[in-house]
Amino acid sequence: MPATITATLVFSTTAPPTAVWAALEAAPRWPQVLDDCASARIEPDGKLAEGRVIHSRAKAGSESVDTASRVIAATRPRELTTETDVGNYRWRDSYAIASDGQGGARITVTSAIDALRPLDKVILFFARKRYLNAFTVGIQKHVRALVALAERIAQEGKT
Repeated sequence: MPATITATLVFSTTAPPTAVWAALEAAPRWPQVLDDCASARIEPDGKLAEGRVIHSRAKAGSESVDTASRVIAATRPRELTTETDVGNYRWRDSYAIASDGQGGARITVTSAIDALRPLDKVILFFARKRYLNAFTVGIQKHVRALVALAERIAQEGKT
């Protein structure tokens, strides 16, 4: 019985790959574009690299939760993979950032959620379709917000 839900989505932006990376690395600016984010930071030095941790605090009253995401792989400005444990689930997000050949970027995001407990594996299996829709909507919201930030950063010339 599969206990993983996976979604792959592709996004396009006029911002170059370096601006997309800068948006991913600009954690303190995430609350400007993510409605449910109160604050965010990358420890220890604000740079995305293997072994770093991205801390995100949710706004009170939002449906979001505080997270600490481990950076599993990072190749500036092309690839980022993070892993986050929340409750009885583990999320893995992989971002592949490529030039679109016209000055912008194409971002392929693959996200997977795994249940860690046997009971949650059964629930995830039977409610897969319902969870997949909510999961996909959440990914779209998050990445579109980061794309908006990347476009701001590109306009500011900070890449």
